[in-house]
Amino acid sequence: MDLVYAVSSTPEVIVVKAEHHSDSDEKLFEEATSLLDKEFTIRGDRLLSLFRFCPNCGSKISSEKGSLVLLEDNSSPVVHYYCDSCPGKQCWYGV
Repeated sequence: MDLVYAVSSTPEVIVVKAEHHSDSDEKLFEEATSLLDKEFTIRGDRLLSLFRFCPNCGSKISSEKGSLVLLEDNSSPVVHYYCDSCPGKQCWYGV
């Protein structure tokens, strides 16, 4: 397992253009649900930007060195993060 320390350079807010869809809500839900088993490629800095807040409790994760670490296990991403509100170091494993 390789240890990589990274800091996300992703801005706090990303502006996304809102689009209007004329499809029914049910069809959109079915399409979104079909994506749940699909694997996606994501850049490491973008993945880390998803961990600005703890996935368990929603508290902000500190930007101090060591509070958020991206590792690689074979070709799968592993994110170790420390949340001040949750007990101990937490870990998220990619596929």
